[in-house]
Amino acid sequence: MTKEEHYDQGMAEFAMAEYEKAIECYRKAVELAPDYFDAWHALGMAYLRANKIPDAIEAGKRAVAINPNDMLAHTSLSMYYMKAGDKATAEKEKGLATVLSWGGKIDQLKDPPKP
Repeated sequence: MTKEEHYDQGMAEFAMAEYEKAIECYRKAVELAPDYFDAWHALGMAYLRANKIPDAIEAGKRAVAINPNDMLAHTSLSMYYMKAGDKATAEKEKGLATVLSWGGKIDQLKDPPKP
């Protein structure tokens, strides 16, 4: 199967609330393509739904590292940190998402945050 086929299967499993199966599909997609942003982002959401918060954070950090200017990736990472009880980091990610919503670019900040 291709990375896209694994991703699509993951989306179908996620839609049916089969989060463990979705995780397996997304993991296969990122194994084939380690820079596959959409699969990393979806993997983070599946981990969140499966209540695997440390894994969600790691997947979210990978998504942000691949595409630092994606507002949704920072918003999701903020949710993961909030769920983990790390309010300070959650607020930081929320602030970055806000900057992006205003049309700013994270990769153009003087000292961009490290994922």
